[in-house]
Amino acid sequence: MHRNYESWWVGNILIFDHAQKLRILMGAKEGVEFGGVSALDVNFDCTLLVTGHTSGAVILWDIEAGISLKVMKDHTSAVESVYFIGSPEARETISSDTKGTCIWSVFRKIVLTSYYLVTTSNVVDSAWKYGGTKDMALLKYTGYHQCDPYNLLAFATEVQVTVMACLESGTHVVYEMKPPHGVNADMFYPVVSWRQAPRDVSTLATKISDPVLAVAWGRRLKMLQVLIKPDNPEEDPKWEDLVFVEICDFLLEDEVKSLKWVDTQVLCLTYIREGVTTMCIFDPFIKTVLEISSLPSVKMWAHQRFHITSEQGEKEITDTYQSSLVIFDSKMYIVGNPLLYEACVLTWEKRLGKDKSKTVADFLVLGFLF
Repeated sequence: MHRNYESWWVGNILIFDHAQKLRILMGAKEGVEFGGVSALDVNFDCTLLVTGHTSGAVILWDIEAGISLKVMKDHTSAVESVYFIGSPEARETISSDTKGTCIWSVFRKIVLTSYYLVTTSNVVDSAWKYGGTKDMALLKYTGYHQCDPYNLLAFATEVQVTVMACLESGTHVVYEMKPPHGVNADMFYPVVSWRQAPRDVSTLATKISDPVLAVAWGRRLKMLQVLIKPDNPEEDPKWEDLVFVEICDFLLEDEVKSLKWVDTQVLCLTYIREGVTTMCIFDPFIKTVLEISSLPSVKMWAHQRFHITSEQGEKEITDTYQSSLVIFDSKMYIVGNPLLYEACVLTWEKRLGKDKSKTVADFLVLGFLF
């Protein structure tokens, strides 16, 4: 399914309800001066929206009122990703830009007024010993898992992947990954994506009930399961109690350009094969490619462009497309030029469950056909 995607340059924010009716339009007048919207996120209870803009601005919005509450202008380049961080009551965000700077912002409402103040601190910048961030992923709040208080943030830089715990006491490095064996770090940059802990694993092929971090570096795919030492009470999170266990190390056919979890079972990967955008649905737990689709009419947007040194010592240009792949409610959206491509993955349970008239014998026949 293809749709025109013209609002990318305008900066409008359109909010639809479950029936796909437009309910709220923001940014048509207010906030226009900050340029197009390049990233956004909604908080846990869907009352607040945060947007990142091509000018580097980060804006906090009241969804119901449709008005902006506060603007943060500390970024000096286009915002590439932005997330709400912390508990549902917190008005805190984490954002990164195309220069590699990552900023933690705390928005506070002034008592008895409608005005907000914002304080910021740099988590990562280009002066960091590992370089600026090329990709960033946050393990979002679930409301039911022990990892919620840790606010785990994964950074991908030129030389390594770093996971930080963002606590009231500050940020703490809890895991570091160097380039996997066989990967030339001068040629490829890693991309990262978090799989949230499922609430119920009884219907899943894998029974892993903990968060999992997927890291693609060139053609290598690694997955890390996050565990917490059992003697750690949930009300007193300590970053030293986090344990990372490698559960997958897989060699893929092509260099991964973007990587996102579709649900708690499968990943969506994108490649560029001979100039053609290719989307792959991959189950890393059974190491099986479920489907591959070529999208010749979709040219993905490159959100960052870097100069690298090839094996022959020549300067080349490589692009990253992580922000061009968006996953929501098991639907995949690839931001292309000039089209937005939409795809949906249906599990066998959903496919077979759509026709209640089918018998067990019919399901067996369908199984053999595929």
